[in-house]
Amino acid sequence: MSSAQSKYYSLALWGMVIILAVSNSLLLRQNLQLRNLLKKFEPDRLKPGDKLEPFSASGLNGETVAIDLRVVVQDAF
Repeated sequence: MSSAQSKYYSLALWGMVIILAVSNSLLLRQNLQLRNLLKKFEPDRLKPGDKLEPFSASGLNGETVAIDLRVVVQDAF
């Protein structure tokens, strides 16, 4: 292998390393932006003392099922 060919391969490898590093940094930036965007659309969580309204829905066999949740949300600690 000649010296010129070795330099060419070395330059090509460094070029690929730089391209991959730039690509990774852009993907990391996009990932962080998407995480922040998802936080805006998170549903509200139940807090201690929250009251849930009863509702009805259709069951698997077409019958009406009344749902009345009487759950007391407590702190885990």
